[in-house]
Amino acid sequence: AFLRSLDNDLATLAADDPTYHERRLEFCREVCTQFPDAPDELLLDFRHFIADSLTELGRLDESRNEFETLIRDYPEDPWAYKKLADSYSRKEADELTAGELERAVKLYEQALNAEGSLEQPSAVSDRIDGLERRLADVDSSEAQEE
Repeated sequence: AFLRSLDNDLATLAADDPTYHERRLEFCREVCTQFPDAPDELLLDFRHFIADSLTELGRLDESRNEFETLIRDYPEDPWAYKKLADSYSRKEADELTAGELERAVKLYEQALNAEGSLEQPSAVSDRIDGLERRLADVDSSEAQEE
């Protein structure tokens, strides 16, 4: 409980001062290193916190790598799929490639099919619908260019 409380405090401070994301990142990595035999639930949470901090620091490639590793290590965790998909869908519509759109849709679908549960599966379904519309727009604009 103490470790989670400290992480929460760092996350709260980071909302006002982004330098605390770096401190949070270091803290969460240290927790995972110092307590490798901790319950999976704790390690999973702290690895999510690492990826979230990397995202907030603008280190998107590292964040995506962390989510990919989480998916490999915890394939039943729907949140890793969702957050990785979110990292693609954050871009502006005209910045996403068709491959990125397809990847995000697949990840959202995997989030819905994972053994764990999402709080609002309909929100993920809505994101899939939105991305599929964007993908159709990309496909039709590419066809017009030819």
